[in-house]
Amino acid sequence: MKIKSSLLIGTACIAVFACETNKYTEQDRITSTKNLNSFVDSVEMAVKASPMHDWSVIDSRFDSLESRADKVYKDLKAESTEVDLIETRYDTVIENAKRTEENFQKTAEMHLQNVEKWWETTAKEPTAKRAITIANIESTTKESLNWLEKNFNNLKEESREKYNKFISEMGKI
Repeated sequence: MKIKSSLLIGTACIAVFACETNKYTEQDRITSTKNLNSFVDSVEMAVKASPMHDWSVIDSRFDSLESRADKVYKDLKAESTEVDLIETRYDTVIENAKRTEENFQKTAEMHLQNVEKWWETTAKEPTAKRAITIANIESTTKESLNWLEKNFNNLKEESREKYNKFISEMGKI
């Protein structure tokens, strides 16, 4: 009986202690907030460097970091205003980046169409005249080719293939 009472009292003490003890510490809160903020900073820098990204991977990583921060804040019963502000900033960065990516793709398509139109006209010419035409390429077409070459790594695969086709066909002359 004494053992049973001791076990019950011990279990009750552990239960009270477990309920009172937070799973996370203040350092966990600071770290999770810092990790989330650093990730958003990294995304912000990455979208400035390149317009094309795998948004599903980025969103998945953000969701993971945000979930961790939310758990820590909830466990500590801390105000999550800081996490909310970081989430708002992330949403803004992603929205702007996707708009930039869309504009980039439109610009790439415009340059590809410019080169396609020029090539359709040029390819119909006799071979000797075509070589002269290519040598004296129009400035707008040259600008388009230069832009496509400069941004080649950021183009969609389909656009890269079109660009390579033009370059290959032009090189055969």
